Amino acid sequence: MLWSLSLSLAVFVGYCTMYLVHHGLPESLSETFYHVKHRWKFSVCLMLMAALVFVPWIEASVRLDFLVFFACFSVFMVAASPQFRESFVSPIHYGSAGVMFVSALVWEVANGGLFLVLGAFAILGLIDRKRWILWLEVGLFLELHISLMLRVVEKSHLLFYP
Repeated sequence: MLWSLSLSLAVFVGYCTMYLVHHGLPESLSETFYHVKHRWKFSVCLMLMAALVFVPWIEASVRLDFLVFFACFSVFMVAASPQFRESFVSPIHYGSAGVMFVSALVWEVANGGLFLVLGAFAILGLIDRKRWILWLEVGLFLELHISLMLRVVEKSHLLFYP
């Protein structure tokens, strides 16, 4: 399961790095859709991330497993409706993004998340208010991945205690 989380994180970091190198900092992750040459990359990366994180996330759950389904399905909906500037797509995009954020956040609270990464990125969002959505998105994705990786390592007894 650690390989799946690592690959999901690599897809996320790779997409963000590719965008940063060519375009600089966006206002949100969804904003990147409008600036990349091959727009399908946004949707493929989101769907791949959600698919790769699903099984480890379910296995790492102690409470409120159903939130994992909500969060992953919502990521798929965001990926399927990337054109958030269009009036007919924006309610789906924004609604799905909101459900994903709340589901992941409530899951983290219920399952004892660390909130160090998310807290740091939230502070960054307060400093850089133009990109506050970006910092919350990145913070939550990284928080979730780190939290899940720690749970997977702990469950698999890869840590050696003296």
